[in-house]
Amino acid sequence: MSTVTRRTGVLVAVIAMLAGLTLTATAAAPPLVAELSADAELHEVIDADPSGLAVFRMIDEETIAFRMAGHGFSGMVGAAHIHGPAAADETAGVLVTLCGGPDPAAGSCTTHNGTLRGKGLITPDTLQGDVDWGAFVDYLHSGLTYVNAHTELNGAGEARGQIYPTMGRGGGDAAN
Repeated sequence: MSTVTRRTGVLVAVIAMLAGLTLTATAAAPPLVAELSADAELHEVIDADPSGLAVFRMIDEETIAFRMAGHGFSGMVGAAHIHGPAAADETAGVLVTLCGGPDPAAGSCTTHNGTLRGKGLITPDTLQGDVDWGAFVDYLHSGLTYVNAHTELNGAGEARGQIYPTMGRGGGDAAN
């Protein structure tokens, strides 16, 4: 698949996901986005070339809605997580299970013919480890978290993407 075709597909997915989240989200907070790819993984990905997107939007002070979409996965995505705090060249523990395990999962995912769809709500009750809600939200807005989608073939992760505010990577301001 050509880079232009892939980017066009991702753009269409972004528009569709943002439209879906905008219906239920407050307009005050810009969304956060992770572009998922095998190239972003810090280890070798076997027999797959997935790409996709995860979009996150604050609904209220203690709820973040998310949607994920992707294609090119080697098989069923058995789990997807938010990891952090970590820069794009680092790894970190699970902060939230988006779908799959370990419990509690914030949402659900389906994979059909290598195409991923997922959605859910992240709340303080879905956090894992020692992180509190305020720190988690700060990590999200600072570019210190990433999404990792895992398959049976690539158990350590098949697609990864750093989460950034849509106003600019690393939390920048659109005016700067």
